[in-house]
Amino acid sequence: MTNGTMLILRGVQNLLHETPAKQYAVTMGYTPEVLNASGETGLYSAQTNLAIKRIINGHGDISGIYGFSGGGYNLVHIWARLGNYQKQIKKIVVLGAPNIIGYSAFAGCEDVEIFNNPYIAHMLQPDNFLELNT
Repeated sequence: MTNGTMLILRGVQNLLHETPAKQYAVTMGYTPEVLNASGETGLYSAQTNLAIKRIINGHGDISGIYGFSGGGYNLVHIWARLGNYQKQIKKIVVLGAPNIIGYSAFAGCEDVEIFNNPYIAHMLQPDNFLELNT
Protein backbone atom coordinates (compact mmCIF):
# COMPACT_ATOMS: atom_id res chain seq x y z
CA MET A 1 0.00 0.00 0.00
CA THR A 2 1.38 3.38 -0.94
CA ASN A 3 0.53 6.83 0.33
CA GLY A 4 0.73 8.11 -3.23
CA THR A 5 3.52 10.13 -4.81
CA MET A 6 5.79 12.55 -2.98
CA LEU A 7 6.89 15.36 -5.28
CA ILE A 8 10.49 16.34 -4.46
CA LEU A 9 11.60 19.90 -5.17
CA ARG A 10 15.27 20.72 -5.67
CA GLY A 11 17.10 23.79 -4.47
CA VAL A 12 18.55 26.58 -6.57
CA GLN A 13 20.75 25.50 -9.44
CA ASN A 14 19.12 22.04 -9.17
CA LEU A 15 21.06 21.28 -5.98
CA LEU A 16 19.82 18.32 -3.94
CA HIS A 17 21.18 15.07 -2.58
CA GLU A 18 18.47 13.08 -4.37
CA THR A 19 19.19 9.67 -2.85
CA PRO A 20 18.29 10.58 0.77
CA ALA A 21 15.28 12.59 -0.41
CA LYS A 22 13.99 9.61 -2.38
CA GLN A 23 14.80 7.20 0.46
CA TYR A 24 12.84 9.37 2.88
CA ALA A 25 9.80 9.29 0.58
CA VAL A 26 9.99 5.50 0.30
CA THR A 27 10.44 5.13 4.07
CA MET A 28 7.26 7.14 4.58
CA GLY A 29 5.35 4.96 2.10
CA TYR A 30 5.44 7.30 -0.90
CA THR A 31 6.62 6.82 -4.45
CA PRO A 32 9.30 9.51 -4.96
CA GLU A 33 9.24 11.82 -7.98
CA VAL A 34 11.88 14.52 -8.38
CA LEU A 35 10.50 17.51 -10.27
CA ASN A 36 12.74 18.47 -13.16
CA ALA A 37 12.97 22.16 -12.29
CA SER A 38 15.55 24.20 -10.43
CA GLY A 39 14.49 25.87 -7.18
CA GLU A 40 14.96 29.53 -7.96
CA THR A 41 12.24 31.07 -5.83
CA GLY A 42 9.18 33.14 -6.53
CA LEU A 43 5.41 33.11 -6.57
CA TYR A 44 5.48 32.44 -10.33
CA SER A 45 8.94 30.84 -10.66
CA ALA A 46 9.43 28.00 -13.12
CA GLN A 47 9.54 25.43 -10.31
CA THR A 48 6.43 26.80 -8.62
CA ASN A 49 4.47 26.84 -11.88
CA LEU A 50 5.61 23.35 -12.91
CA ALA A 51 4.84 21.87 -9.48
CA ILE A 52 1.33 23.31 -9.50
CA LYS A 53 0.76 22.01 -13.02
CA ARG A 54 1.99 18.55 -11.99
CA ILE A 55 -0.24 18.49 -8.89
CA ILE A 56 -3.37 19.71 -10.68
CA ASN A 57 -2.92 17.51 -13.76
CA GLY A 58 -1.77 14.44 -11.80
CA HIS A 59 -5.26 13.05 -11.18
CA GLY A 60 -4.73 13.19 -7.41
CA ASP A 61 -1.60 11.03 -7.27
CA ILE A 62 0.57 13.71 -5.59
CA SER A 63 -0.18 13.53 -1.87
CA GLY A 64 3.14 14.65 -0.41
CA ILE A 65 5.65 17.39 -1.22
CA TYR A 66 9.28 17.58 -0.08
CA GLY A 67 11.13 20.83 -0.68
CA PHE A 68 14.83 21.42 -0.13
CA SER A 69 16.32 24.91 0.13
CA GLY A 70 14.77 27.03 -2.66
CA GLY A 71 12.27 24.22 -3.20
CA GLY A 72 11.25 24.58 0.45
CA TYR A 73 10.68 28.30 0.01
CA ASN A 74 8.69 27.61 -3.16
CA LEU A 75 6.46 25.27 -1.18
CA VAL A 76 5.00 28.35 0.54
CA HIS A 77 4.11 29.81 -2.88
CA ILE A 78 2.79 26.48 -4.16
CA TRP A 79 0.60 26.00 -1.11
CA ALA A 80 -0.79 29.53 -1.40
CA ARG A 81 -1.71 28.98 -5.07
CA LEU A 82 -3.14 25.44 -4.84
CA GLY A 83 -6.58 26.51 -3.64
CA ASN A 84 -8.94 23.52 -3.50
CA TYR A 85 -6.14 21.19 -4.56
CA GLN A 86 -4.57 21.64 -1.12
CA LYS A 87 -6.87 18.93 0.23
CA GLN A 88 -5.07 16.21 -1.74
CA ILE A 89 -1.73 17.02 -0.04
CA LYS A 90 -1.37 15.02 3.19
CA LYS A 91 2.31 15.65 3.99
CA ILE A 92 4.70 18.57 3.52
CA VAL A 93 8.42 18.46 4.32
CA VAL A 94 10.57 21.60 4.23
CA LEU A 95 14.35 21.21 4.61
CA GLY A 96 17.15 23.73 4.61
CA ALA A 97 14.91 26.78 4.40
CA PRO A 98 15.60 28.43 7.78
CA ASN A 99 13.38 31.47 7.27
CA ILE A 100 10.31 29.22 7.25
CA ILE A 101 9.89 28.87 10.97
CA GLY A 102 6.16 28.43 11.43
CA TYR A 103 3.57 25.97 10.27
CA SER A 104 0.96 28.66 9.55
CA ALA A 105 2.23 28.92 5.96
CA PHE A 106 0.78 25.44 5.41
CA ALA A 107 -2.49 25.79 7.33
CA GLY A 108 -4.85 22.96 6.49
CA CYS A 109 -2.18 20.33 5.83
CA GLU A 110 -2.45 17.52 8.37
CA ASP A 111 1.27 16.64 8.51
CA VAL A 112 3.98 19.30 8.15
CA GLU A 113 7.65 18.90 9.04
CA ILE A 114 10.04 21.84 8.93
CA PHE A 115 13.66 20.89 9.47
CA ASN A 116 16.85 22.91 9.53
CA ASN A 117 19.77 21.72 11.62
CA PRO A 118 22.13 24.70 12.08
CA TYR A 119 24.96 22.32 13.01
CA ILE A 120 24.85 20.44 9.70
CA ALA A 121 26.09 21.81 6.37
CA HIS A 122 23.25 23.05 4.18
CA MET A 123 23.71 20.44 1.46
CA LEU A 124 23.70 17.65 4.06
CA GLN A 125 20.27 18.54 5.47
CA PRO A 126 18.51 15.78 3.44
CA ASP A 127 21.04 13.21 4.66
CA ASN A 128 20.67 14.31 8.29
CA PHE A 129 16.87 14.40 8.09
CA LEU A 130 16.77 10.87 6.64
CA GLU A 131 19.12 9.62 9.34
CA LEU A 132 16.89 11.06 12.07
CA ASN A 133 13.73 9.57 10.52
CA THR A 134 14.81 5.97 9.87
